[in-house]
Amino acid sequence: MKNHVLACCAAVSLLAACSGAPTSNSTSAPASSAETGTVVTATPSAQAAPVPAASAAATNAAGDVVKKLGERAELGEEGKPAVASAQITKVSIQDSCTAFDGSEYRPAKGSVLYRLDLSAQLTNEAANVKGLDFLVVAADSFQLTGSGGTVLAQSGDSATSLCLEQGDRMPPSVVPGESVAGAMFLEAPAGAERIVWNPWGVDGSGWEWAIK
Repeated sequence: MKNHVLACCAAVSLLAACSGAPTSNSTSAPASSAETGTVVTATPSAQAAPVPAASAAATNAAGDVVKKLGERAELGEEGKPAVASAQITKVSIQDSCTAFDGSEYRPAKGSVLYRLDLSAQLTNEAANVKGLDFLVVAADSFQLTGSGGTVLAQSGDSATSLCLEQGDRMPPSVVPGESVAGAMFLEAPAGAERIVWNPWGVDGSGWEWAIK
């Protein structure tokens, strides 16, 4: 299978590493909202060594690299160690969340809240890689897909701003030498099966995690 090549705005080829599991001390954001509903959590395991760029990676129909929940999405220049990574450690599916004023925020009829607990890192070496002066991890770089890969419509970030303290929210981006962790809510119709992270917005240049 051909290597998974990422298209960046700087037109530099970056490769997604094919493996990497969460460490036993993975960081999760503290919960500050009602956690009612289904919770899917990654099972901690020993950190795997980065796989050489020449190794094959399983991809979905769009070309995104397929990961298990908790596995790291890693990237770097061809033939060199990964300089960037991100992982989703837990997905909670909720009917509502508790706002700061004590009220319950509920999404539109037919939709639910998908809370993602995640982390992202850029090494200091990332500053030397053209096109990696920052990495986007904002909510609009994630998509929820249903049966057959159908993209589910997402609406706003009201739940994140209403139900998560500022310090608990995932920052929208990470810069070289920085490691961040936090949470966000995605509001979408029930029935999502996978999460796709595509920081460049180019089809087939991202990663996919199964929710269940």
